[in-house]
Amino acid sequence: MEQVELSVEMEVKSEVYTIKLNACENNLVIEIQNAETADNWKGTYEKKYIEELTRKTGNFKSFPIFVSMLKSALNQESSTFTLDLLTFSDLEKLRNKSTLNQSTNDGQLY
Repeated sequence: MEQVELSVEMEVKSEVYTIKLNACENNLVIEIQNAETADNWKGTYEKKYIEELTRKTGNFKSFPIFVSMLKSALNQESSTFTLDLLTFSDLEKLRNKSTLNQSTNDGQLY
């Protein structure tokens, strides 16, 4: 896989972010900065981790395919791939919703 370097500005939930993607044969680095607050986030992921993560979702993607899809989403080249940024609060809401749905389903009779 060839080296991939990309930097884009993206508006998500009325906030502007600079998103940098750097991928090589075995690693993916994603850096995100809020343009207004200068808050930063950086994540480094190994090829093995990405492939295992996609396998767990039931939709396995090889590392080069995953990087290609991420690049396409960042460049907004396809309506098939979209990207959203989730805050800690967003994740908490999803977790609470999932827990609520689980407990609701646990009480159902079949």
